[in-house]
Amino acid sequence: LNGMNDHAKPKILPIGRGQHDAAMLRTLQASGYRGPVGILDHVNSEDSEVQLKKNLEGLKKLTRP
Repeated sequence: LNGMNDHAKPKILPIGRGQHDAAMLRTLQASGYRGPVGILDHVNSEDSEVQLKKNLEGLKKLTRP
């Protein structure tokens, strides 16, 4: 998983900051998939631990009931 915007501007975002993240997660849930997912870190300008924390915070925000 990673954040997504139209026309890739910017290309890589933390989960929850992209235009399509919530819809992507709804589609994943609706598909019935219950397995593991991965969180991608393609941001070279930031420490991976910092980027992972941002992704986990965004994922929590998007999956709150």
